[in-house]
Amino acid sequence: HLGDPAVTQAHTWRFEHGELKPAAGAGAADWRQRVVIVGSLGADRTPGTQASGPEHLAWALAARAAPPDAAEARLLANAPWLLALCGLGGALAAGCALWAYRRGAGSPQRVLWQGAIAVAVPLLALAAVATALRAAGLVLAQLTLPALGVLVAALLSGVFTWRYRLWAALHAAAPQQMSRYDVFVSYSRTDATHVAWVREHIVAPLKAMTRPDGSALRVFFDTHEIKVGDRWFDRLVNAVGASRCFLPVYSSDYHAKHFCQYELAAALRRHIQGQAEVVPVRCGNSTVPAAASGIQFISAEAPGFMRQVQARLDAAWRADLRQELSGRNERRVDGRVDGHHDGRAQH
Repeated sequence: HLGDPAVTQAHTWRFEHGELKPAAGAGAADWRQRVVIVGSLGADRTPGTQASGPEHLAWALAARAAPPDAAEARLLANAPWLLALCGLGGALAAGCALWAYRRGAGSPQRVLWQGAIAVAVPLLALAAVATALRAAGLVLAQLTLPALGVLVAALLSGVFTWRYRLWAALHAAAPQQMSRYDVFVSYSRTDATHVAWVREHIVAPLKAMTRPDGSALRVFFDTHEIKVGDRWFDRLVNAVGASRCFLPVYSSDYHAKHFCQYELAAALRRHIQGQAEVVPVRCGNSTVPAAASGIQFISAEAPGFMRQVQARLDAAWRADLRQELSGRNERRVDGRVDGHHDGRAQH
C-alpha cells in the first residue's frame, strides 16, 4: 500500500447519527484547502482487499503529496521516465522475441525452451526495475499492465512465428533427399470417426491401386508415414512439395484448420505451375473454398467414387508417361542429328 495507514486514519471522520466524529479522536475538523474524499469504509470494499476504496484513494493521494524525504514510497509520476521505461521494456521484449524466432528456425526441437526464455527475460527485467525503484523510494504504478503486455506480446509473437514458419515451409521446394509420393492425402484429424473413414474408404483403396506401369502407389497418410522420433512438421510440409497428386478430403471442418488451409494453398500453387494434380473429395455438403472452386471435386456420396478418383489419377500419370516418352524421343533425335553433323565434319 502507498502512504501510511496511520496518517490516513488520523484524518478519517465518520458521519454517525447526523454528526461528524473523528475516527482517531482528533480535534475539531479544519477542511480549508483540503481534499475531501467521501465514501463508505464498510460498504465500498472489493472482496479480497484489505481496505475500502476511499482508503486506497487516500493512501495514493497522500503518497503523491508526500515530500521527497518522506518515509513512505511515492508513485513514479515522471512522464519522460515512464515513457523511457515503456520504450526500453518494449525493445527488450521485441529483441527477445526476435532472438527466439531466429533460434527456433534453426533448432525447432528447442522452440518451447526458447519461447519460455523470451517471456522470462522481460518479466525478470521488469521485476528488477520495480525492485530498484522501490529501493529508491519510488513505486512503478500498475506493474501488472506491462507484465500482461509482455505475456500478450510473447503470445502474439509465438502465433506469428508459427504461421510464418508454416507459410515459408509450405512455399519452399522439397529437399532433394525427400522421397517422392504419388498421392498426398490431406484431411481434418479432429473427429476420430472421420479419420477412420478416410483410412478405410480412401487410403486403403489407394494403396490397392497401381500406376499404369504396374507399380504400387506410394501414398502419404500421416499416421502411416510419420514415425516416432520424426519431425512431423518438416515431414508434412516437405511431403506436400514431393507429391505428384494432392487429394484433399473436404469435411465440415477441413477449411477451418490452419494446417489444412496451408496444405491446400501449397498444392494449388503447385497445380497452377503444372507440378501437381489436385483431386478433391467432398464429404456431405461441406463448403468448397473460393481458391479451389475451379477444380471439380468428387462427391464421396457418389456410388463408386474411388473409381472416379482412380480415373483422375490415371489421367495425370499417363500424361507424365507421354511427356517422358516424348522427351526421350527428342533426345534420341537430337543425338542422331549431332552424330551426323560430326561425321560429315570429320569426312
